[in-house]
Amino acid sequence: MRPRLLCLVAVAASACSSVPPPVEAPSQNEPVIGPAGGTVVGQGSILGAQLNIPAGARSQDTPVELGPDPNPPPSPYGYVAAGPSILCSPEGLRFAEAATLLIPYAGIGDITLFPASGGDGQVWQFFDGGSPNDSLHVIRASITHFSRYEPFRPLGAVGSDGGIVVDGGP
Repeated sequence: MRPRLLCLVAVAASACSSVPPPVEAPSQNEPVIGPAGGTVVGQGSILGAQLNIPAGARSQDTPVELGPDPNPPPSPYGYVAAGPSILCSPEGLRFAEAATLLIPYAGIGDITLFPASGGDGQVWQFFDGGSPNDSLHVIRASITHFSRYEPFRPLGAVGSDGGIVVDGGP
């Protein structure tokens, strides 16, 4: 009986000992992309967004970030947002080789990707380089610089609920 009691005491003592907390992995919010290229994947509200930077696009290591745009410009006239507004930073960063940006969107139909431009990046510009994929619900575009990007659908297009967009609704 005595060996069992000692065993219980030993188990109880080890259960009560302090265990150091797990070490958190470094944040992936600001990876460094260099001459070898790399991929940055969106998290949280921009889950499904992805940026693929090819080898040779940057000549030196550069911290980059792919995140939700905290202050997007208003929707362009005649269009409604179809997905999240993405901020690729540092804004204005240029690539020697085009990078590929994927942004998720809701619904199906006529989707267009707009980059922001202007001195303060607060004006959406029409961009005729995005390729929507309705089965995957992502729009894919080749980009040569960082900016703000957002997918839009024109008023009158099919909304995310299958209805017709007439007033900026779904």
